[in-house]
Amino acid sequence: MGIRHLTTFLRPYAAAESLDGKQVVIDGPSFAHQIYYICLRASPGARNALEAAPSYQILVDTAIAWLDTIRESNVEIKKIYFDGFLPPAKLDVRLQRLQNSTHQLTQFHQSNNEPCRSSFPQTNSTPVSLFQNTAVRSGLTALPALSFVVPAILEALKASSIYADITEVVPGEADLYCARYLEKHGGVVFTSDSDLLVHDLGHDGAVSFFHDIESSENDASGILRAQIFQPAVISDRLALPNSHGLHSLAFEISMDNHGTFPKLLTRAQSLKAVKENLQMFEDFLKEYAPLPIQSDLPTDVETLRVLRRLHPRTSEYVLHFPSLARIASQPLVSGKSASLSPHIFLPFLLDCPVRTNAWEVSTATRQLAYGLVNVMVPATEQVSSVFEHRRQTDNSDGRELMLPEVPDISGACIAIVETYKELKKKLPEFTEKQLWMAFAVHQDMEWSAMNSKTPISQLLLQRLAYPKISDPSGYFGWDIVQFFAQLQGSLYSLRILQQITSLVVSIEPKTLIPEAVRDLNSLLSSVPRLVDYPDLGTASSIIRKSEEGLRFMKGLKDILKILDSSSSSTASGPSKSRKSSRKKRKRDQAGSELPVGKAKSSNPFSLLESG
Repeated sequence: MGIRHLTTFLRPYAAAESLDGKQVVIDGPSFAHQIYYICLRASPGARNALEAAPSYQILVDTAIAWLDTIRESNVEIKKIYFDGFLPPAKLDVRLQRLQNSTHQLTQFHQSNNEPCRSSFPQTNSTPVSLFQNTAVRSGLTALPALSFVVPAILEALKASSIYADITEVVPGEADLYCARYLEKHGGVVFTSDSDLLVHDLGHDGAVSFFHDIESSENDASGILRAQIFQPAVISDRLALPNSHGLHSLAFEISMDNHGTFPKLLTRAQSLKAVKENLQMFEDFLKEYAPLPIQSDLPTDVETLRVLRRLHPRTSEYVLHFPSLARIASQPLVSGKSASLSPHIFLPFLLDCPVRTNAWEVSTATRQLAYGLVNVMVPATEQVSSVFEHRRQTDNSDGRELMLPEVPDISGACIAIVETYKELKKKLPEFTEKQLWMAFAVHQDMEWSAMNSKTPISQLLLQRLAYPKISDPSGYFGWDIVQFFAQLQGSLYSLRILQQITSLVVSIEPKTLIPEAVRDLNSLLSSVPRLVDYPDLGTASSIIRKSEEGLRFMKGLKDILKILDSSSSSTASGPSKSRKSSRKKRKRDQAGSELPVGKAKSSNPFSLLESG
């Protein structure tokens, strides 16, 4: 988030230095978004963010190339930290960000009836300097970043033989762990967050912002340079009280962000705002309080290993439970209570804002995932519901989802395994990746039948046949955007389920783990990686009739062929009055929010039963 104007005020006191020989830690979330913006600059012909959107493969390739270049410049990367938990105190800020993202998407939709040209996104990006400081064109930032920027890069780093051991999902905010490392060992943190200037980094800790890292075109040595902010040195140069350091200046700015630097500095030197607003200052400092001394590693080593690999939003959910938070060595968090239903902020999908949210069809998968944690925690910590936040225009509590009861968990796990096996039986030539796509399409068909709607999978085939779209000079409509957002949401819901089943099977003794959970976890090991997710680039490849596009279309038609016969009668049944249809949808939507084990069918993935 950062403190407005702080970096600008302190920039004259930074030093331009070579990074040769430096030891650095990296703020993971800031790094991921820096890579995203580098990729946006590599699409000069794109007119908006959807057209410029890099594939996740391009994104992670760029991230690895960036890190490799840093290492080749004789910089030692010590740690890469990712957020694994955000405190309840950040709820209002997160809700505001979610509303802002929703507003951006809505505005973009209103301004773009044809959101993406058929020839975009282009699968081959234009080469771009990794350390180029030119700004991204405003038209390319009119939408929120791609949904899975952070987990995609995290997933790639954990799969890297070079970066896996230094990459960690921490049980708190990444900046706190960056600060603790620097306070103890010294070094430089790479970040985009000016808050790190305010943390206690010790005498030898320093901050460098990603956009300040440069390579000289005239320097054949390949050595990188950057502006280095050393807070302890800057505080001395500004004659700030040793007892408060940059805290006093940062607080003055937060109290008056329109004040001039000389005025604010004079006030900070005399601690004027601190003395006049002592309680507010104490509250301000809480965000920068150093982490407690790290305790010995817990005995649950396997569970801890899994916790440190979880994607951030999954980690945040499971660390709501005190027994798991203790294993992760999470510091005490004020405002956190095991008795309250957790709030889960799902990655923001770039879908069609006037259609049902693209996360909706895979809700049952996530209900099962959330409910699985109750299998491994004490009864006093178990929760019966969660609140999911997707698109949101106000400060509401989000969408409440009831969770399956523990006795119903095994049945729901078996249902997924059996559905997958049935798909494999009907589609014997399919790869594992294609089978999970078939599973996602199956969920679309099932949800659409329940809600008397045309499946988005069928709409995709219809839309791609339109001359306006099928010509490379044409445009994709919002139905195609919706299809790929929904497909990615379903695949990512399976990733959440895979990560939580992995956590459950890590517990001891193993005899406590239901066999159905173990079987499901084994099956989910084949869920596609984020770099393998189909996206709008896939649609573009279909139009270009590339091998990838033709293979995708053939697979989708094969899937619909085996599913369509069992759902068409439901989805396009006899017409009813508008009133009765509305009532039916309302009843069915209510049914879809019931715990998985309480659904109308004992098998929540039962569409294939009649096939």
